Amino acid sequence: MVVTGNYRDWQSDEYVTYSISADRGSNCGYNGNCYYKLAPKIGFLKVWYENIGRISEEANNKFYINEYWKKVLSKLDPDQVYREVDNSILLCYQACHRHVVAAWFELTLGIDIPEGKLTDDGSIEFVERPEYIKKNLEETIRRHTDMQGFNSLQAFYLYEKSKKIEILAEKLENDTGECYDEYRKLAESIRLKSNMIEAEYNSSKVASEVKLVK
Repeated sequence: MVVTGNYRDWQSDEYVTYSISADRGSNCGYNGNCYYKLAPKIGFLKVWYENIGRISEEANNKFYINEYWKKVLSKLDPDQVYREVDNSILLCYQACHRHVVAAWFELTLGIDIPEGKLTDDGSIEFVERPEYIKKNLEETIRRHTDMQGFNSLQAFYLYEKSKKIEILAEKLENDTGECYDEYRKLAESIRLKSNMIEAEYNSSKVASEVKLVK
């Protein structure tokens, strides 16, 4: 399980934490683990800071989400990243940043990432996450991605993953002259899961539209 939070809310050595900030948490005295792959790039982060008070918060956050997706998240494999940070707390200063990471996992992997903080008695309190960030990220991904007929981002991610495994199998077979049926079977099982998730997504969407019409 992965949880997101603010540095100030996780002053404890009992949990595995990773800074995902550009400064690795130095401004608040954090000296724990860092996962720099998820850190924002200084260029657009500087523009975002300069925009505060000059444009609306909504417009500024849309800019941040768009740039963070293009410059950082689109270069990463969400499944690999999740496995590398599993069972940890991802920390940063700006809520928008960690909320985008959480939305990315939820949209591509279908995994719920809660926002939490430690209470005075040492228990974890989960708090609401703003929905508009997930909506804006989804719009950004769709705008910059050829979905190849898919409606579900999670289904599309799995489909792309199955294609990469098939390409790898073909390369290995060409290089070695051996058969890599296990890779092809894995790709097939992933594609079947992709099709199932796409079908469920479309059914849910139709049901939701029918409900709205009623």
